[in-house]
Amino acid sequence: MSVDRDADVSGMLAPERIAVGILGPIIVAWDVQIFLTGIAVCIAYHYVARGAFKKDPKATKVLSVTVFVVNLVVAACAFESTLAWGTTQKRTTLELWRFSSIECLQPALIGLTGFLVQGWFCRRTAMLFKKTKIRYGYMVVVGLLMVAGFAGAICNTVAQYVALHDINDPAGSLYAASQTVWLIASACVDVINSATLCYLLKKRVVGFSEKTDTMLRSLIKLTIETGSYTTIVALIGAALDFTIDLNSYYLAGIPIVFWL
Repeated sequence: MSVDRDADVSGMLAPERIAVGILGPIIVAWDVQIFLTGIAVCIAYHYVARGAFKKDPKATKVLSVTVFVVNLVVAACAFESTLAWGTTQKRTTLELWRFSSIECLQPALIGLTGFLVQGWFCRRTAMLFKKTKIRYGYMVVVGLLMVAGFAGAICNTVAQYVALHDINDPAGSLYAASQTVWLIASACVDVINSATLCYLLKKRVVGFSEKTDTMLRSLIKLTIETGSYTTIVALIGAALDFTIDLNSYYLAGIPIVFWL
């Protein structure tokens, strides 16, 4: 096959170390998001096929479908972003440092998923409190953290859209602050929900019924197994957000890996 060298064009290109530093963590995050969505689709299929979905209350069905659809949209955005950055020839440092319109939307969508799922767990956990005042107090505290996290995710999306048109500050000063609030608040909610649920279930293991105690221990184990993954990811993301320089070409993209 002959090569038409006249078809090549010269242009400004970012050094490879900068390109890897900016795009590397982001592309890893997108690939992981697509992979996890595939797992979620398989789980959802088996959940529906076994008939468990039909037994859920209407509110739970609406929540499950909403979260599932939003996750599909996020995965589609990740796929489009991976394809776009894999083929684009706009390779200057400034172009790499900026976000595309599709990428700007992802924090708000991921924040919405977290808000819905955390809200569901918060309500379920709060119902285990015997005293009404403690129950509502718990819901208020966790609810405020949830709102702070969701607001941080939305502000992060806004900051990215603003940064698209700000040549002097392409990263955006609001971007770092909103990402910090989002990741830390999300981590706090995950830790509080998981720890409180395990504690309340543990208190109900009193030895009156071996069958009941076994079921409660299974629920505690399930809570730890399912909740630990998101909690660990959120904590790592929050810790990295405090310790790295978000204005560095080589480091700013790392926390994005933990937006899952």
